[in-house]
Amino acid sequence: GTHADVRPLEWGVAPVQAVETLKKIVPNIRGWQIVSIEDNKQNQVVKAIRQTRIFRFTDDITIRLEPTPSGVLVQVRSASRVG
Repeated sequence: GTHADVRPLEWGVAPVQAVETLKKIVPNIRGWQIVSIEDNKQNQVVKAIRQTRIFRFTDDITIRLEPTPSGVLVQVRSASRVG
């Protein structure tokens, strides 16, 4: 099943800075690992995986960064590969 998506979050930084910040933050979250960073014309997409501690299930996490007039909108979605 899918987890509840995280509410979109607005950061007052440029998209490039947001990606750099995520590159530092994500590996420090327990069990998270970045697999790819896609730079599309409109937005950046950081893809990561998360392994759950107990059963070692893998969740796919997509972090989409969309530029806004005041910075960047960060949207996080995670989907479980199980079931």
